[in-house]
Amino acid sequence: MKKLFLLVAVAFLFQSCFSYRHEVNSSAMVMGEKYKIERNHKTRKYFYTRAADSTIVVSRLRNGKEIQIPLNEITSIRKKKFSMVKTIALIPALAASTVVAILIANPSPVGNMGEMQWPN
Repeated sequence: MKKLFLLVAVAFLFQSCFSYRHEVNSSAMVMGEKYKIERNHKTRKYFYTRAADSTIVVSRLRNGKEIQIPLNEITSIRKKKFSMVKTIALIPALAASTVVAILIANPSPVGNMGEMQWPN
């Protein structure tokens, strides 16, 4: 039970207040913004740098290396957008998960108070 709770808590805590939602076309991309680009059945996150004739130039998030992607290889482009719902839901969910974690770690904080022990 503790392992299941820990797994759910870690999965929840690594959520972000941002999500990649709206599909955009290459002409509506803004320089310096983060995009999730799918091509050849692989999805990666990039910073948009500039557009060339039939390609777009992007840089990888990890190493900053610029690469050119032909437009005909791109399946979808999603823009990173702030999610107000995730942000608002995050605070009460963190408080609830903290309370549950404390209850799991310490199931009976009061102890056994039903009987009194008298010294002999």
